[in-house]
Amino acid sequence: MSLRLRFYSRAVRSLSRIALSRLASQQRVDEGARDFRLLLDLKNRELAERAWFHAASVGELESLWPVITAWAAGEGSSGHRAGTKRRELVISILSESARGHIMRLREALKASPAELLYAGYSPAEGDWGVALDCVRPSIFVTAKYEAWPDLWGHLARAEIPLVIVGAKARRSLRLVKLACRALGSALPKITLVTALASDSSALKELFPAADVKLCGEPRWDRVYQRSEAGSDRARRLIAVFENGRRPWGVLGSVWREDMEVFRGTLSVPKGTLWVVPHRNDPASVAEMERFLREEGLDPLKTSQLQSASENRSCILVDEMGFLSELYSAADWAFVGGGFGEGIHSTIEPAIHGIPIAGGPNGAEKFAEIAELRESGQLRIVRNRAELKLWVEARSGVLDSDQRADRDRWKNEAETRRGASLRVAEVIGLILDAVSTPC
Repeated sequence: MSLRLRFYSRAVRSLSRIALSRLASQQRVDEGARDFRLLLDLKNRELAERAWFHAASVGELESLWPVITAWAAGEGSSGHRAGTKRRELVISILSESARGHIMRLREALKASPAELLYAGYSPAEGDWGVALDCVRPSIFVTAKYEAWPDLWGHLARAEIPLVIVGAKARRSLRLVKLACRALGSALPKITLVTALASDSSALKELFPAADVKLCGEPRWDRVYQRSEAGSDRARRLIAVFENGRRPWGVLGSVWREDMEVFRGTLSVPKGTLWVVPHRNDPASVAEMERFLREEGLDPLKTSQLQSASENRSCILVDEMGFLSELYSAADWAFVGGGFGEGIHSTIEPAIHGIPIAGGPNGAEKFAEIAELRESGQLRIVRNRAELKLWVEARSGVLDSDQRADRDRWKNEAETRRGASLRVAEVIGLILDAVSTPC
């Protein structure tokens, strides 16, 4: 390991802890310190086929979730290796927002044959070296843009292969490559797993020595998993309104910034409008209700539903866990976030074959958005006029061409399943190469 990398690791370790203490909650600081000690306790465990999966936040963990469960179930085993080594997992997150998700993933893995050694916060930048020395993973798997010089430098030193799922030639990867060069550190052996063939050439240009694999987007598998579980409460709610006026439009995970673009447009849709705020705390719901009333609507909150024969044209969903189920019953959807900090998941409505619209912010970050726009299922609207025209076009009775489009879109969504199994196979092949003597 170069002296420059060693000096960087020591310096950034102190800075990382100061930043964490100022930016995160005290609970996050305390749990992070406790989790780090648990990682170090793995030092004396017998070596096994051990994969470390790391996600920065909720979105990245959702990408890795179906890959983790597939690998833990034994997928990706090639013939000579299948069943010869026990599998062990280490799963880490950076963001406090993903804590609940990783706890649910831990529960989901209880029935898998692999042993989960650890699920908790990741080391801070500067602490990766000692953590990797203790855990000694056979492979390190992360998602999208999560890349750090200290992590990459110590992966290279320990000759631990790195897999990046959902890779694109992002700025973060370029910066870490430059940082490693400046610190005198070699790059780890990298496999870049991409969702779109169009991203392959840019990734190969950025990392000529890396392997680039086209596997698709694992989040399609994750969304299908969640949709199959469903929500009994949501199903009962939909049944109450099953004879309500059609078409049904769903404004999913919308922010106030999204609703401002709808101003003067909400009276346009014929049928029933379902509004699902991104935040459902009392203050946010009350703000959304005031906005809808200012627009001339009379919203009924789902938590106050009294009758099994309600007939309202606007339903305000102030309960959690309904969105996926609502999309399955909808005729069209607007996905929120695109006029604020970034558009939310378009995969959730896409699997049901319905037309989708959303704002432009953050649209370039997601591989599926390019696919859905190309197929005609998704329209990125940039202003109120474009949104109004799009909504007006979906206010009538479906014609035969529109029905054919929906059947096609639903079939296309089905073809995007299976990416997580392909990624698990890539991991298995890398582990074969690591464990097979030259």
